[in-house]
Amino acid sequence: PVGPVNPRNAGAADVSFTAGRVEMAIDGLGMGGANDHTVNETGDLWTFPMQTKRAAVLIHRLSSGVQ
Repeated sequence: PVGPVNPRNAGAADVSFTAGRVEMAIDGLGMGGANDHTVNETGDLWTFPMQTKRAAVLIHRLSSGVQ
């Protein structure tokens, strides 16, 4: 299972620079690919539409109080 990580203790995503100023943040959409965080990293653009929809649903649920 994947759990939450304090962005201040994570990689070099842009959220690392703002995490101390906000209560919550999403630091990525979770795009599919291979060889994460290496010089051979690839991103599969075909996964982007589904991950974008998932992020939109999450943001909607968080902002409207739906669990």
